[in-house]
Amino acid sequence: MTKIAPTVEKPKKVNARFQREKDNRLVKGRFVYNELPGGVLAFNYLLHKGDKPIRYVMHDGGIYTVPLSVARHLNKNVAYPVYDYIPGEDLIGAQDSYEGKNMRVKRMEKRCSFEPLDFIADEELQGVESDVVSVETV
Repeated sequence: MTKIAPTVEKPKKVNARFQREKDNRLVKGRFVYNELPGGVLAFNYLLHKGDKPIRYVMHDGGIYTVPLSVARHLNKNVAYPVYDYIPGEDLIGAQDSYEGKNMRVKRMEKRCSFEPLDFIADEELQGVESDVVSVETV
C-alpha cells in the first residue's frame, strides 16, 4: 500500500517588478520627529536586493518627497517597546518576573512618522495621526 504525501500550498509569488515599482513610487509628506521635536534623523535605507543603500537626513517638520517604502518604514517600523509589569499574570518558570508579576510589552512608542500631503489611497499609510480635526466648506 502506498502512502500519499499531504499537499502543501505554496505561497503565491508577487511579481517582483510590480512590487519594486509600487515601493519606489514617490510620495510627498511631512516628517514629524516625535522623539526629539526640532531634531534631525539620519538613516540609511535599503529595501530590495541589488539596490544601493540611500542615506536620508530628515529635519522635524520638513516636507520631503520619498519612495513609498521609506514612508511606510517611518510609519510602521521606527518604534521602541515600552514595558510594564502586568499584575495577575503569573507564569511558572518565567525569567522576567518580579514579585510574582510578569513584564510584558505595554505599547509601542513611535519615534517618528511621515504624514502624507498628497492624496494617496494606499492602505499602508492609513492611520497616521493628523492635526486636522474637521474640514468644513464655507
